[in-house]
Amino acid sequence: MTILLTAGLIPLPHLPRELGEIVEPGQDIAGHRKLYTMVSNGELSMIIFDRGRWKCPRSLLPELAQALGLRLRRPARPRASTRRSAA
Repeated sequence: MTILLTAGLIPLPHLPRELGEIVEPGQDIAGHRKLYTMVSNGELSMIIFDRGRWKCPRSLLPELAQALGLRLRRPARPRASTRRSAA
C-alpha cells in the first residue's frame, strides 16, 4: 500500500508519529482518535479538511504541538570546532 502525501499535508492518523519527531521525548502524545475528537469540537484550527481527509500542513506542526501542550525539542547547538586555525 502506497501512501501519497500531498504538498506537505500530513493525514490525521500520521500526526502522532510526526509530532513525536519534533517534541521532547517522554511526553504523552494524543492518538489520532483523540485528535479527531478535538478537530470535530473545533479545538484545532490548524487541521484542514482536504480531499475527504483531515490533514495538517507540515509547517504548522509546531503550532499543533503547542496547542496540545507539548514541549518542542530545542534545536541542536552546533559543535564547537576543535581545530585551531593556523596563524
